[in-house]
Amino acid sequence: MLFSLLFIVVVIPISADLNCDILTSCPSPGVALLYVKNDSGGFDNAHAELPSSASYPNILCCNSTSSLSSSCGVVFLELSASSNAHVQHPSYGGDDYAYDACISSAGNISCTASAAGCAQGKTCLVSMASDGPSNLTNAHVGSCAAYDTDICCSVNSLPGDVVLYDPTNGNTSLLNVTPTFVWYNATDPDSSSLTYHLQVDEVSSEFQSPVVDVSGIDEGSAFTSYTISTPLTLDVNYSWRVRAFDGLDYGNWSENWTFTVASTVILTLLDSPVGFGTMGVGESNDTTDNDPFPIRVRNDGNVVADLNLTTTQFLWTRYQYASQYFQYRISNATADASKGYGDESGSFNWSDSSTGSWFDIPLTNTTATIRQLNYSDELDEAEVDLRIEVPGDEPPGVKGASVIITGWMSS
Repeated sequence: MLFSLLFIVVVIPISADLNCDILTSCPSPGVALLYVKNDSGGFDNAHAELPSSASYPNILCCNSTSSLSSSCGVVFLELSASSNAHVQHPSYGGDDYAYDACISSAGNISCTASAAGCAQGKTCLVSMASDGPSNLTNAHVGSCAAYDTDICCSVNSLPGDVVLYDPTNGNTSLLNVTPTFVWYNATDPDSSSLTYHLQVDEVSSEFQSPVVDVSGIDEGSAFTSYTISTPLTLDVNYSWRVRAFDGLDYGNWSENWTFTVASTVILTLLDSPVGFGTMGVGESNDTTDNDPFPIRVRNDGNVVADLNLTTTQFLWTRYQYASQYFQYRISNATADASKGYGDESGSFNWSDSSTGSWFDIPLTNTTATIRQLNYSDELDEAEVDLRIEVPGDEPPGVKGASVIITGWMSS
């Protein structure tokens, strides 16, 4: 007969990594928190002394991945004297026990007295008992197995450091004034869930009063990202940093990475080139009926832009100069379902632009033909309508010309 045995080991993560023993010497990286001795030199039913005396043979020695010391972060016991002392728990009160046995750490520390053993996540340092009913004062100390009242403490290890990802350090290619910040997730020694704290500030201010200061950012799967809602100022040198929070303590700040959102004009031309097909002498056509479609220009930059229109060569052989036979005018970018275009009317300064009348296309032009074209996604497009007329004395042939649209930041 065959038997199959299945063993399952259940591992329960705890929030503390504090380890304590009563030893005759405290090896590094352990920290001596209390010395104890009874009449026979043992450590149960013992009197206590502070580490500053250090004459007793038995040492409460503790260590943690978070650096410990015996300085006063938390008082875990009060002593009646610096040596040869009875103890009481700090919650008992009174001034008779004025010598503090302390524990501190880079992480968050908490200590309690428990008559029911230490709760999950807490470690027993020592136990204590007295002739009184409370066992919390005028007590002797012993190992954790000696008495019912345990001194239970936990150390929360700090989250690991955050490594930044994007915007990269020294980045000057950002366009969006509300950029997305991305960083690698930190690790936590206690396996705690993490959130993040993001700060962005001008380099000159050194995070004294950050322009962006957001905490409680939920962690992503491998990276965490956050898009700010506060618009940044163009052409200003900014710095950003992130730290992790495990619900009790913040980790260290990351490195400070700098970036600049530079003023940038980017123009995208849609429905270009424009083809008018075959036309006869004296015939004219334009794009106002969307047959053919006009040039649609979009401001993909991050500043309001002025634009002008020129040509590198004139369309007609007989008219190598700006004339009524090759013209333009500026119009609102209207909706067109066939192209998937939305209505973006009102994207530019209508009254200061070359609207209404037809204008001859010049070879050179220093005046804006489209004034103050916006850059927001909902309102950042304009139409350039073209009109041509075949001159009566134009010889036949294939005709073509390049229309150049140039943009710069509005003053």
